[in-house]
Amino acid sequence: MNILIVDDEPVIRIGLRTLIDWESHGMTLAAEANDGMEALCLLEARDFDILVTDIRMPRMDGLELIRRARSIRDDLGVLVLSCLDDYVFVREAMKLGASDYMLKPTMEPEELVAALLTIQSQISEKRLAKSRMADWHAQYEQTRQVQANDWLAHFIRGGSKENRLEQELWSKPKHVYSICVAVSSGSEVAPAELGLEACIAFARFREHACIYIVEAQSTPSKQEQYRLRSQSLQTLKDHLEKLASAGGMQWFVGMGPVIANADELSQALGMHARQLHYRFYKTGKAVMWDDVAETPNHTADLPYELRNDLLKAIANDNGEALFHHIERVGEWFAMHRPSLERLHGFIFELLGLSAGYARENGYGGLERFERTYVSLERIRSFFQIDDLCRWLTEAMRELWSCRFASITPSDTNHPFVRKAVQFMRDNYSRNIGTLDIAEFVKLSRSYLSDLYGKETGESLIETLTRIRIEEAKKRLAAGERKVYEIAEEVGFSDPKSFAKTFKRLVGCSPKEYDLQNK
Repeated sequence: MNILIVDDEPVIRIGLRTLIDWESHGMTLAAEANDGMEALCLLEARDFDILVTDIRMPRMDGLELIRRARSIRDDLGVLVLSCLDDYVFVREAMKLGASDYMLKPTMEPEELVAALLTIQSQISEKRLAKSRMADWHAQYEQTRQVQANDWLAHFIRGGSKENRLEQELWSKPKHVYSICVAVSSGSEVAPAELGLEACIAFARFREHACIYIVEAQSTPSKQEQYRLRSQSLQTLKDHLEKLASAGGMQWFVGMGPVIANADELSQALGMHARQLHYRFYKTGKAVMWDDVAETPNHTADLPYELRNDLLKAIANDNGEALFHHIERVGEWFAMHRPSLERLHGFIFELLGLSAGYARENGYGGLERFERTYVSLERIRSFFQIDDLCRWLTEAMRELWSCRFASITPSDTNHPFVRKAVQFMRDNYSRNIGTLDIAEFVKLSRSYLSDLYGKETGESLIETLTRIRIEEAKKRLAAGERKVYEIAEEVGFSDPKSFAKTFKRLVGCSPKEYDLQNK
């Protein structure tokens, strides 16, 4: 422990310094001072555990030093050195918190060490008790917040714990307000990560959003409400920008009102739901202060006719119609803005039905499509309507490509057809045609074409084109070559013809496909 000795007599300081082996007793004589003023400066600048001080000193006496030292460090141990006629001052020092005193004329080194060791033990016990109390208080507060979080989550779900929540939020006179924070990662962001030190409770609210109940520090007049919310908003923005810069995360903050009871909390949750709905369809809005008049559409018909048209396009192998209808579906969502629950359910059903129709129509490789796209969790993960619509178009492009994955050499039992497919896979990069394929198979071109069409449902040229486009997609996804180079590598002599064929089969241009896969 660090010891500070204060005495205006140099001989006393020298004696204390030299007569005691401080280190052998687990102590360090860290500093000396001539008077209380000098000692106070040291106490303010450095950490000491025990103060050994005279009482009568110039400029600042020991009593004033003890009084001020206590305000700097409340667990400071104090040993008073006094003369025989200092009894009144010693008694005052003990009232101020001195642990013990010793008379200078009769003081022995062993007695001084014993007194200091006793004070050291007392300090250690006090600090241990203080640490345990702090740990207990932290655990209590943590348990209390966990319970408050649980009650808030139950309340959000429509549970019946509002009495417990009201007791936690409003049992003592205080003012709270709500904040809704949504992040595109979908993770729960703890209040500490957002700088919300006055947060009483928080809980999941929607797929991307949490509600935070924050205590106001003063009586919230309208002007004070605005100031407090502005302060919280700036803190939130600073922390969210840091989180976003680390991983490209999108975020949204909806500021809520001051809340006085459970009924007003229900109204605030309704307000935040409207804010989130508005944000999803009206992109680019990072912060909202006020309520939104528009409410989610829970009753309007969904675009079932468009869905049926899209399914017919799959059944008829009409890629152009498929991409047209999926674009119209996205436009319908943006215009009519159904509730997110209905939107997610409709898209999940649409993708599942699309996979079913594709399977009935002989598409191949649908297991991967269903794992990737027919997922309610994935559908719910999108932060904005534009992102969801782009993904939905991507899903239909992937589904359309499954049509061209339906024929492989092992899919037919006819050896000439298997041989023809394998030849096309091995030689797609060359300038080959039906005559080359027929010569390799050793059949006439007309006979092979008829046989192939009956076995596979498509022509030799259609299969060859599909193989070339699938290979082009792989090269585009790798991102290592120019479009015209890839066109040549997969057997197209004309880049314009390649781009036109690619768009017809894939639903987008090679450049668009390249950008989507970066």
